Amino acid sequence: MYWQGLCRPVHLFPRSSYAYAEVVKKTLNPDRAMQEARKAWAGGWQGMAEAGDAAMHLCFAGIDPLDDEFREMAVQVYGPLIDRMEARKW
Repeated sequence: MYWQGLCRPVHLFPRSSYAYAEVVKKTLNPDRAMQEARKAWAGGWQGMAEAGDAAMHLCFAGIDPLDDEFREMAVQVYGPLIDRMEARKW
């Protein structure tokens, strides 16, 4: 993934990817997970949207970055982290 990121923008975003991976891990429902990821991507009155970032506009203009690559990377990167956090809960 590191080498991919050196060659092109990868579809991995802090808030959206974490939101997707967290819901997938808890519910095993990818449709609901995408709804949560889109909420994080679009933002709202509670916080900044990742979609509103100028760098995101530059890198992903004209495409939907929350695609298959996004889903795969979100689970690949955040899945083990979520598992570890769950294992540490008392």
